[in-house]
Amino acid sequence: NQILAIAGKDRLPIYDDEVTQLISLSMTVLSSLWAWWKNNSFTQDARAADEYLKQIRTQRIQAKKRKG
Repeated sequence: NQILAIAGKDRLPIYDDEVTQLISLSMTVLSSLWAWWKNNSFTQDARAADEYLKQIRTQRIQAKKRKG
């Protein structure tokens, strides 16, 4: 809008609050998508690593119960 005003053109009917809300919404959506992508295992190797981690955690829990 500033460039349009300098050029003597009609400004777009968008207010600063609307722009702020749109930017905030965009950042929220992008952050959510990024977190979803990073927390999901898509490849076969990643799924195997998740299964291995689950086995290790199960073994640790069982070992603590035996000691406890």
